[in-house]
Parts: sequence; C-alpha cells; structure tokens
Amino acid sequence: MRYTLDIREHNNGRWRATVLEMPGVTATGDSPDQAGAKVQARILHRLADDVERGKVTGLVSVTFAAMA
Repeated sequence: MRYTLDIREHNNGRWRATVLEMPGVTATGDSPDQAGAKVQARILHRLADDVERGKVTGLVSVTFAAMA
C-alpha cells in the first residue's frame, strides 16, 4: 500500500500533514518532519485496526511518499 502525505505550513507556523488516500487522517507538528512522523503513526494505527477487523488482507508492505 502506498500513501501520499501532503505536508503544508499554516499561517500560525505549525505544519499539517494529511493523508490523501485516508480522508480525515491528519496530524500537526512544529516541523514538517514532526507532522509527517505523527501522521505515519496514525496511518499504522488505522491499518492495524483494519487488519484486526478483517478489512485488510494480504498486507505486504506500506510505503509513504511526501508531496513537495
């Protein structure tokens, strides 16, 4: 599975990371790296829940790609 992270700076100086393939999965941080790391953790939590519920089968790997 490949997930695209849209990481942007807001007017208040904070950074927000959004997962394009998972509406509603976002995170903020003091830097692009921090926001990206937090949102990756949220993706993994969501995937773990989905695997436990049988919504995802045959999971081989997860790839993150940050948008410029």
